[in-house]
Amino acid sequence: MESGSRRLESPSPAERSRRLRPRAGLTALLLAACALRAGLTALLLAACALRAAGGPPQAAPPEAPPLEGARVIPAAVAAGRAEDFSAPNARPLVASADDLLRALDHLLLAAYPGRTLRWELVREGPFPDRAGRRFGLVPPSALAGGRVWFELEALDPPAATYLLPVDIAWQDSAWIAARPLPAGRCLAPADAARGLCWHARAPAALAGGAVEGLRLTRSIPAGAPLLAEDLVRLPDVPRGAVVRLVYQGPGLVVATRAKALDEGWTGSEIRVQPLDTRHVCAAIVRGAEVAEVIAP
Repeated sequence: MESGSRRLESPSPAERSRRLRPRAGLTALLLAACALRAGLTALLLAACALRAAGGPPQAAPPEAPPLEGARVIPAAVAAGRAEDFSAPNARPLVASADDLLRALDHLLLAAYPGRTLRWELVREGPFPDRAGRRFGLVPPSALAGGRVWFELEALDPPAATYLLPVDIAWQDSAWIAARPLPAGRCLAPADAARGLCWHARAPAALAGGAVEGLRLTRSIPAGAPLLAEDLVRLPDVPRGAVVRLVYQGPGLVVATRAKALDEGWTGSEIRVQPLDTRHVCAAIVRGAEVAEVIAP
């Protein structure tokens, strides 16, 4: 080739990559700018839609606090707050969850004045979904311990009735099992102690007076109150005991020994069998291990 001419050669792969690197960076920068512009456009459109809708959405109002569980009303308070709802068939006006709790308090106080009361609303009423509507609270025909059912009758249309289960218990002094007691046990002094307990029975259902020497008709767990129906006196004549059997006739009194085939208390009828015969006869229990033959 002539002197001064330049010889053209194709670039090597490394040289070609070095030359293309700035071009690739510029392309990435352009793509990022396009994405940013698209984001700004979307943000502008959202702002326009928000303005047309009247501003940002309002925060949801806080939910009403849940109804309380167990509510305890001391006897001293119950004695002084029952007069407002002592009228028969009183139906307090209820328009909120707080109204419902207060109305239940007053109705139960009127039914059981002077007693320490504990009640629990098992199922919530129609509030807060129906807040603002008026309801009449209807008590059951009889307010007893355990679970009772109140009604909420809508006073505003549409007509509706809601059932409200309420668990009721009272605090009273009672005999309380000091340990697990099996059925058939004859109570000893250490088996039960007097103390306060919550229960859902009428006061008359609790065991009163001394319980020592009485026999249990069912098993009682530790800490449970003893009920009158759980206790029976030991029989004056146990089954299988040997008793003094007396026969009284006109100017005649005969006494012998007999085996009791039944258990019995004074005044009850049992079967007895004299020890010197196989004949079985009926007799009236007259006292501890004493029976009198019933004349034929």
